[in-house]
Amino acid sequence: MPTFDESYAKSIIARLDQIAGGLLTDYQYDIQDDAEFLLIWAELQADLSEHELDLRCAEIKAQIAPLLPKRKEEYAWMITMKRRGNFVASIYADVLDRDG
Repeated sequence: MPTFDESYAKSIIARLDQIAGGLLTDYQYDIQDDAEFLLIWAELQADLSEHELDLRCAEIKAQIAPLLPKRKEEYAWMITMKRRGNFVASIYADVLDRDG
């Protein structure tokens, strides 16, 4: 049974937008791997220090991860941030171990 569909992806993006509070815009997504992997990318609207970026990524992951599934031995989702078209950071799903 597929995990992700368009409606689910859009609802996660809406929640991500609330969490990010305007820091991220121009969201796009791609559902891959037989609908078992959700890739979201967005444009970062501010230049952040490495420390600020780490804090924001941790905050986003802490709030969004409980809303998304985990997969055994594989990532189920990833959020990638760009700034002016250049890669800045990615937030990855936690992965369940083989027995998990």
